[in-house]
Amino acid sequence: MSSERTSDIQKRIYEFIVEYIRDEGMPPTNREIGSAMNIASTGHVDYHLSMLEKKGYITRESKKSRDIKLVQQPFGIRVMGSIAAGEPLEIFTDPTEAIDVGKDLVQQGTYALVVKGQSMIQDNISDKDYLIIKPQNTCENGDIVVAVHLQVDGHGRATLKRFFQEKERDRVRLQPANSEMDPIYIPKSEWDREWQIQGKVLAVFRKLGSRSDDISARRIRVFLCHSSGDKLFVRQLYQRLKACNLDPWLDEENLLPGQDWENDIRKAVREADAAVVCLSRGSTSKTGFVQKEIKIALDVAEEKPDDTIFIIPLKLEECVTPQRLRRWQCVKYFEQDGFDKLMKTLTLNISV
Repeated sequence: MSSERTSDIQKRIYEFIVEYIRDEGMPPTNREIGSAMNIASTGHVDYHLSMLEKKGYITRESKKSRDIKLVQQPFGIRVMGSIAAGEPLEIFTDPTEAIDVGKDLVQQGTYALVVKGQSMIQDNISDKDYLIIKPQNTCENGDIVVAVHLQVDGHGRATLKRFFQEKERDRVRLQPANSEMDPIYIPKSEWDREWQIQGKVLAVFRKLGSRSDDISARRIRVFLCHSSGDKLFVRQLYQRLKACNLDPWLDEENLLPGQDWENDIRKAVREADAAVVCLSRGSTSKTGFVQKEIKIALDVAEEKPDDTIFIIPLKLEECVTPQRLRRWQCVKYFEQDGFDKLMKTLTLNISV
């Protein structure tokens, strides 16, 4: 707010309104503003609100106790445009919409794009979803990225895909998450000359009621079972599942000090749609803690009615499948399309 146009008390009132709306999800009443500002008269508060309205910072509706609306959203991440497979990136010339995504994702330069189309549907990214993008020109295999094909006229055509560098074939593969669409294969020389990464997807958000079809508010719940030696791999998997708008459960993220470990493991498995059992050579050759966690997860999962939970053995590397898990088809996460297969299994076979 401009200090030249707005008095100190009006700036403090405006800042209080912004903070109140962010914390409570609704505007404060005149009495609540007066209490926070040590102003006894609600008429005095109303005068300052009238001045803020006159200066274009807020609007108000008559005959409502919580009638304040902010003219501009001062918090959250700006929605800068929309993206569709193979179409030019549409940049909004006057981005007025912002979405509040929490402090963790409000990093320097992050922005939001609106998805158009269904090219990433099997990664649970649907038409009209919001993507939080971190601007960067590098990425790793498996990242969901905004890739731009540079054109002769200086403009680019942007597409949303998973990035894979196939070194043995000297090419880049841009992989859609839709079984009805083919990957885009680009020779490495052409990629270096004509393509660039514009940003990486950090998270996916969905506004309920904004889509024409019926979407449940609940995300797919995935219990991640692992050994302590595989924490690094599983932590990365946890972040990838969250970025795809799933609801993963991981002990180091969800358990708090003092909680009953075994009881909370049982509760998390009972509430899950899928139990992903992460396997490696180290975990399958050990005895003790990891086997106990797997045993608890399987015991609870098998107590549930058929088709109410999926057991997915997930091999982080080539290893022997434990006897008790051999009835279920495993997913080889270490293979090039391992994460895609896991997402396809989760999103196509689980209904929420």
